[in-house]
This record gives sequence, C-alpha cells and structure tokens, in this order.
Amino acid sequence: MSQKFRLLYVEDNEVDQELFKASLEMEALDELVELEIAESIEEAQEQALSQQFELILSDWNLPDGNAMDLASYLGKNNVIPSYIFLSALFTSEQKNASSRVFPSIINRKRQ
Repeated sequence: MSQKFRLLYVEDNEVDQELFKASLEMEALDELVELEIAESIEEAQEQALSQQFELILSDWNLPDGNAMDLASYLGKNNVIPSYIFLSALFTSEQKNASSRVFPSIINRKRQ
C-alpha cells in the first residue's frame, strides 16, 4: 500500500473531532488518511514543526488564537502545507487577517 495522506485537524471541540473521524471511517478514507488532531494553536504548531503534513484543516477560532496565528507562525518557520480553514461565521475582520497571510488567494477576483 502507498503512503497515507498526512492530515492535521486542529479542532478544540471533541464532538467535532469524533464526527470528523467517523466521517473518514464511513467513507473508508481512514485507509488513505493518517489523521493527527491538535486541540490548540500551540499543539498544532508543535506537531507541524515536528511532522510533515500535506494538509492542515483548522477551525478558525481556538482557545489560544486563530487559524491565521497558526499559518503565520508556520510560514515564519518555513512550514508551508496546504490549508483549509473552517468557521461557522467568516467576518470581514477574518477576511482581512487572511489577506495579510494569503494575499494572492484572498484578494483574487472571481472571473
């Protein structure tokens, strides 16, 4: 079998963590994905510096910061995975924070 896709899921809500794991299992994606879970920005930073991930799937708001804090910190440490950010509500303030870290993506106009 080929190497598994390495995914870091950053989520402080235990129910959401369990739902995500169950979703992977239901779709038999757990056979293809090696999942690590971090419950805080600090924990995610530690894991991302010590392991390589193809993707970081992160809740926007966490007890010790937000997804942009994580992306900015990792970028300064030359860790540049792909990201997907999740938020129940994406405000203009969050968009502005995102555009500072990912200007070419956030400010791209739809054609």
